[in-house]
Amino acid sequence: MTDQICEVAVAEASSGAPFSTTVRPAGFLDGLRLPSVHGIEAAELRQSPSFPVAFQHLLQFLHTISEHVFPDAGSSDEEHDSGSTLPSPVFPPPRVLLAAHNGSPDLPAVIRRSSCVHMLFVGMCRPRSGFDFPMLVSEVLRHDCNLFALADFLFVDTLDVLRAYGGALAVSDGCFKLQCLSRCCNCTEGRAHRALEDTMVLRAVMEQICVRTDRLVSVILLPFSCGIDVETTLLNRMWVG
Repeated sequence: MTDQICEVAVAEASSGAPFSTTVRPAGFLDGLRLPSVHGIEAAELRQSPSFPVAFQHLLQFLHTISEHVFPDAGSSDEEHDSGSTLPSPVFPPPRVLLAAHNGSPDLPAVIRRSSCVHMLFVGMCRPRSGFDFPMLVSEVLRHDCNLFALADFLFVDTLDVLRAYGGALAVSDGCFKLQCLSRCCNCTEGRAHRALEDTMVLRAVMEQICVRTDRLVSVILLPFSCGIDVETTLLNRMWVG
């Protein structure tokens, strides 16, 4: 129970459109006392979907967001030339970029560069501290879900980003926890360690970075992005297993 995801959330970068679900841990028992770090009641976990179901819902949300990205206003002349007044979604759909705070230490990674991405911020809860992206990969493997479903996504650990851009936030005490960063940006903290609240705080912090540096969020995040090396991950699992 101490190394399982019990909540996952994402928020689309530009609109803030959210997805959030609690996750029923495998082997969940009624009356089991869970650590208070996540603040989720046992009754809520008992009624939550299993990880495989939650993972499919997450993928569906990510693909739906990606497939309904429209070009910026005035960025295309083709629609005007054709006489159409309704814009069409970008095709092919942009690659999904997932950004999480302290999200990816030790994640088997491969460098993938892309100029066309769509960004979402990620938050997860688990009873014991850990890193979001390796935890997600671990849960996918544990439940025999399709790891290749994550192969086309890009991932960014915003802890690395914010350390690089810390001067823009006037972080004087060296604290890069979300709670500290939210105070630097005058963001509403919400309930600490709840996935959606953490995600929204991270989105607000990155918006402040963009304003204070006069840079687009894509310009800030893309240099720090990478993809999951699925083949290496699966080989490591074989050797460990």
